[in-house]
Formats: sequence, structure tokens, C-alpha cells
Amino acid sequence: MSSASDPGYVGQVFEDRYRILRLIGEGGMGSVYEAEHVVVGRRVAVKLLHPEMARDTQIVSRFHNEARAAGSIGNEHIIEVLDFGKQPAPYLVMEYLEGRSLSQLLEQEGPLSPSRAASLLIQVLEALEAAHAKGIVHRDLKPENVFLVRKHDRDHVKLLDFGISKLKTDDPKSSHLTQTGTILGTPYYMSPEQALGAKDIDHRTDVYSAGVILYECLTGRLPFAAENYNLLLVKIISEPPTPPRTFRPDLPEPLEQITLKAMAQDRPLRFPSARAFADALQDFVAGRQTGVRFVPASPSDTAARIAAARERILAGGTAALPGAAPPTGTDLAWDGTRTGAPAPRGKGLPIAIAVAGLAVAAAVVLFLLLRRDDSTQAPSVPPPAAADVAPVAPAPPEPRAVAVPDDDRGADTMQLTISATPPEAKIEVDGFAKPGNPLSGRFRKDGEDHRVRIFAPGYQEWKQLVTFDGDQTLAVTLEPLPATPASDAGSSPSVPAGGATGIRPPVRPRRDAAGPVIAPPPPPPPPPPPAPDAGGARRDGFREFDPTPVHRPATPVEDNPYSTPPNPRSPSAP
Repeated sequence: MSSASDPGYVGQVFEDRYRILRLIGEGGMGSVYEAEHVVVGRRVAVKLLHPEMARDTQIVSRFHNEARAAGSIGNEHIIEVLDFGKQPAPYLVMEYLEGRSLSQLLEQEGPLSPSRAASLLIQVLEALEAAHAKGIVHRDLKPENVFLVRKHDRDHVKLLDFGISKLKTDDPKSSHLTQTGTILGTPYYMSPEQALGAKDIDHRTDVYSAGVILYECLTGRLPFAAENYNLLLVKIISEPPTPPRTFRPDLPEPLEQITLKAMAQDRPLRFPSARAFADALQDFVAGRQTGVRFVPASPSDTAARIAAARERILAGGTAALPGAAPPTGTDLAWDGTRTGAPAPRGKGLPIAIAVAGLAVAAAVVLFLLLRRDDSTQAPSVPPPAAADVAPVAPAPPEPRAVAVPDDDRGADTMQLTISATPPEAKIEVDGFAKPGNPLSGRFRKDGEDHRVRIFAPGYQEWKQLVTFDGDQTLAVTLEPLPATPASDAGSSPSVPAGGATGIRPPVRPRRDAAGPVIAPPPPPPPPPPPAPDAGGARRDGFREFDPTPVHRPATPVEDNPYSTPPNPRSPSAP
């Protein structure tokens, strides 16, 4: 077994102590091997940096950091680091685990039951509590770093990969590794303060990331998605997550409240500690009243937070701004069942943002929030001038279509138009949210199936596949969710009298100024299905949605493909 990343290590003995038995998995930073101690015969896992990575002193320092962090905590829910070596390249020796990652569990089984999700997160939080007590903040929590082994016939959590953890230390070199303002971590699970590149990251960033993991365990989806890295950061900074019961109405409301409180954008509104988060989940599992009530931040509070962060960024110079960070080693999370496979789900985006890009993103978010607070006043923060901005180097999670010249837009493109009722419905294509309802844009006519999903709070979601083989027009009316029986209204002990929960309720019949109730219009009767063609597809190119993976995400080929006209007050409007 020899490759560029495995230069004949199998069969070798490292520093007269560890015999390499087989390659378990590998990533961009290095490889993980099964090995045994030549004297005592204990099976271990050896995590070895690639030789080219070992020449980077900062990467090696982070590797040392992982050994120090994980080795100093001593908790049953954190992988045990046994040794550290330097030849033939820097390596860690860890306990050998057999099982699967939480990422693989979600891939194989989908959303988890509320009790199982809560039980797993309690163990994650117990590991975090122990780390935080030692002054260590993980900063890269994600399902790939949560490993599950069987112990006493139940899932036992082992938390992995402290490679970019932040330690409280008097060593200025160690402090510099995590306090230069670079963005370290996996973006989908990143807290708002981490997305802003803040220096004052504390344990509450782990509380937020654990909340994102709980959200994904319960709904089977991530709370934020975007077409590129910068837009994803803007969403994390400026938008609250959609309540989980929008996607899974059967979830108990107390568990939704707990999840949203953990993911509060402002740190003071989150659980103050991993222990408090775990206690709330334990109360839920035991059937006790949790007493948790999520209170979202006001737009003005959020705007003030972003303004302060932006001022800090702009005043701090390039050393305090997010810049291109070297690889962090997070792709080496233990993956015991994928020998030689890439990291699952492909969500470990490279962490590299141009310096000016995030400053402008913060300015845009602040401008929009202040304008939303008082639309009758001129914005207190002027929109950033495009001429003063360095070009941003995007790092999208998927390949994106490239804009084509007008005279080339013909046989190789198709028009996709989707209108949805109610007006607040969101439209996704291949898992990416598309701005505007209705959506109208030109896409590559690739002849492949692409997923279309439409959803709105209080309505049943709609999913289908559309074949991009010609122009498509679709009008969709979502069906309201069944009304909750009145007898169940008081079944949740954590809901205060009057129903004040701090969460926007599902869409209800609205009242106009005069007071009469105006119910949503009933959905039109479904049209008769057209005759199938030889391949079983309907003539309009749509087929019933199924979980078969699509070939590639669909992205528009035009710079401004959507039908919604630009807002004349928008800074981007001509």
C-alpha cells in the first residue's frame, strides 16, 4: 500500500516503538494508521503529517497544540493522546477506536430521535465542560469530530481533533497561533464571533457550534446554506436560524427552545456554559420542565454588535483582519470505516477569505440591519464603495457555473422560473437557497436531474426533481400544516401561559386593519398528470423527488438572473 501520501509506511517501525499495520484514512494534512506498540503490543492510532506539511512550522505548532490540548484534559469523552513523535514526520499516538463518526451516522440514518440526539449532545457537552475547565476552547466542533463507539450497549462519544483549539497560556508563541484574527474552523458550524474573526473567542463559541450539531441531528439539515463562502459568513453573522420545527413539526417545543438558545447570535443570550446546556438537555430527557425560553436579539443589538466588530476589524490593520489561513488539520478527524476515503459530506471548506472581503461583508450587514430598523431614515452607515474593495477569493462548497457572454446564451442554457405561494416561501435548488420568490434565471442545460425544494413556516414542504433539458416554468402552492388539536395546547410544560415563547409561530390566518379573519386561499385542485414519456418523466421535466444524489449543484449562468427587480434604495442599484 503505497501512494504519494503513504510513502511505504506500512510495515515500518517508527522510532523503535510503533509498528505501522495499515492505513485507516487520509486527508489533505496527513494520514491516520493503525499501529501497535512493539513492546507491550497495544493497538494504537498514529496520526502522521504529510512530509510537505511537516515543513510548515505553523502547522507543526498546531499539531503540538493538539497533543497538548487533548492530552491535558483527561475525560472519558475525549480521545486519549498517548505519545508524540517526530520521525519520519511529526505524529500523534492516540487510543485506537472502533465505531463511526456522527457524520456517518447522520448519512446512514438521517435525523435522529429527540431523545437520542439529546443524549449524544449531553456527552459532547460533558467533554467540552472538561476542556473549558482547563481553559481550552475546541473551536472546530462538527459531526466529523464526534466519534461514536459502543459501550455498555449504548453510543459512547469521543471528541476528536483539538488541532486549532485555543489554550489559555503565558506562552506568546502559542497565543499567536490562535489570536492573529484569522478565521479557523469549519464554516457551517462557526459562531458569529468566529465568523467575524474576533480575537476574544471564548467557550461560548463551542456552545454555539454544539447547538448547530444538535440542529442538524434533529432536522437532518444545516441551519445556514449559501452559494459561496462569504455569503455563508454574512448569513451566520446577520440571520437567526429557521426554527427546527419548521422542518420537523413533531419536535417537542422545549427541545427547539434549547437548540435556538444555544445558537443565539449574541453570546450573552446563549447558555453561559456547556454545563448549563447539558443540564437543560438532561431535564428534557428526564421529562422535567426545562425552564428554557429563547429570546432573540433585537435588530438594533445585532447591528451594534456588527458595528463594533467592524470598527475593530478596520482599526486593527491587516494583523487583526481575517486572512488566508493555512490548513488547520481538521480533515484528519478519525474516520474508522472509510479507509483512504475523503472526509464525508465534503463540508470541510478551505478557510481563506480576502482581508477586505469580510470588512465589506460586515459593512453591508450593518447597513441592511440599520435600514431595516428604520426604513424612513437615511442609513447611518453608507454602503461600501466597490472601487475601494480588493477582490475576494471565493471558496464555494461546490463547483459554480461561470457567467457566459450574451451572444453565447442559447442552446446550452435554459430558463427556470418558479413561483411559490405563500409569498414568504423559500426556494432551494440542489440544497442552495435562491434569492427571490418568484425565482427566474438561466441555468446550464445539462440534461441532468436537479433537486428543487420549496418551504415556508407553517406549510408542508414541496420537493421534486427537475431535468434541465429545456425551459421550465412551475407554480407551486404549499399546503398548510394540519392544525394542532386544542387538547394538545397545554401539553408542553415549558410553554408559558399565553403562548409567549420568543419564537415566531407557524403562519396563522391573518387579520386586516378592520379585524376580520382572512384565511389563506385554499390550494387549487391538482392538474391531471400528463402522459409519461418513454423514460417515465413528465413532459415538463419534473419527476417525484427521491434521495438519489444529483450530479452537480445548479447555479445560474447570469450575474443577476433573478426576476426580482433591484431595490432603487439598494447600494447596488444603478
